[in-house]
Amino acid sequence: MYLYFLLLLVIFSYGHGQEVPDITTLIEREKSYNPEDLFSLLKDKKPKDKTELMSILPDVFKDNYVLMYDSKSLQSSSFDKPRAILRTPKSEVILSISNHNDKKNEHNSNVELIYWDKKQKAFKFHEIAFDEKNGMTISKSNPGKCLKCHGGEDPRPNWEPYSTWPGSYGGKEEFRLGRELVAGERRYLDEFIKSSKDDPIYSQLLNLEGHFTPFSKDNDIIGGREARGLLNYKFTESVAKLNFERIVDRMSKNEFYDQFKYATLYTIACTYNETPYPEKLKHFDLYYNKLGPEDIIALYERLGTDTESWSMSFGRIPDPDIQLSTPDGSSQNLTYALLKQDKDLWSFFPNENAVSWKENNFYEFGEDVDCQKLRAKSLEILGKADDVMLCRSEMDKLNLESDVNEVTEILNKALEVKAPVNNQITRGKEVAKQHCSHCHSGRFEQMNFFKNEEKLKKRIIEKEDFKDLIIEKIISGDMPLYTILEPTEQKDLVEYIKSFTREIDTP
Repeated sequence: MYLYFLLLLVIFSYGHGQEVPDITTLIEREKSYNPEDLFSLLKDKKPKDKTELMSILPDVFKDNYVLMYDSKSLQSSSFDKPRAILRTPKSEVILSISNHNDKKNEHNSNVELIYWDKKQKAFKFHEIAFDEKNGMTISKSNPGKCLKCHGGEDPRPNWEPYSTWPGSYGGKEEFRLGRELVAGERRYLDEFIKSSKDDPIYSQLLNLEGHFTPFSKDNDIIGGREARGLLNYKFTESVAKLNFERIVDRMSKNEFYDQFKYATLYTIACTYNETPYPEKLKHFDLYYNKLGPEDIIALYERLGTDTESWSMSFGRIPDPDIQLSTPDGSSQNLTYALLKQDKDLWSFFPNENAVSWKENNFYEFGEDVDCQKLRAKSLEILGKADDVMLCRSEMDKLNLESDVNEVTEILNKALEVKAPVNNQITRGKEVAKQHCSHCHSGRFEQMNFFKNEEKLKKRIIEKEDFKDLIIEKIISGDMPLYTILEPTEQKDLVEYIKSFTREIDTP
């Protein structure tokens, strides 16, 4: 994938002896579209069906689209009757429409609508329905039928990351070098283009033949001087830019964001082999300077943010390396979104307005970002992080519940009452008091099953998996935090924890 991306840049830069704008630049040069304009248009024109709605749409929708012959949508699709996803140039508004002849599917007569709420940094979903009695009706925002497949309460479009888009025409790098995702895909597309001239919906698509002009060695492999084609590329890049704004907004709502934002930017924008974390946060070195966005996913999961809906992939691609992949680079787009969100980060870039930096053409990192200054700032801020914050981040990673009430005291009390006399257990108790109470005390409210002795017994005695989890963390060295136990101390502490599996109600 990365080799192909490099090839893409080379051809874009040198094709036909002149510089060809990259995808991001093409999108940035497009005019923005206000979703309210579409709602006003629909209210004014009151289309009676999807064909009439199609006819009143501005040309920007009809000239920017992707065609899905196999879709997971409620709408039907096929090679001869694909689902058309229409959009504005920057994907602030997305409409999907199908003219499939499956009359049993009531959703085929409807139009699906997604628009970008700029203020809330969120995608909003609606369904536009038509009937003779009520005419056109627009559903309330985010109906359940949409949330079910689009990421739940924080929905986003379903669209696969660069560079393969299953189910779409041109799904394998837009037929570059003759590639097809499904055998015969190009032939099916040519047949559809011919038949579309007689279809009331598809005939309104602009430049259908031009967008899908067959590519050859002599015919603009990457789209040529006017970037002909690139329908899937442009959609991927434009909708991903909005999604990255959504991601950064959710990142900024994390209670630890202000402490970690400098390390976050360093992770995605710098290539130095130096840690942005102070010694006491050395364990966070796992989440920086690898391949960028996947480290950010892991970092914010560690800090307690749910990143499940960050990727737009319908199938939840398990490999974080490609979950957020975009044509111009996910690190570049994530950096851009971070700069748009947080002006505090601008001082690490040479331009006064960092969001205009190189027109968002971030091909190389480390050259224009003052990474040493950024690292120093991260070390300074995180060096002041208090112990409660550090413990919270660790406990959030374990997905433990809330409300600790003097955890060490309760554990010790239970042990004193029923545990047999055992010097190793006694020594383990002292290790726990010295090293574990740092996090597990009244200062740190995290586990409500330690709220009283009865809950303690229920959790420790009945939940063997929890006992095993604690022992595993001790043996691996993950706990206690910031402490390297002597081998004998580690064994004593493990024995101390094991003692709670015994029946404590026996006299």
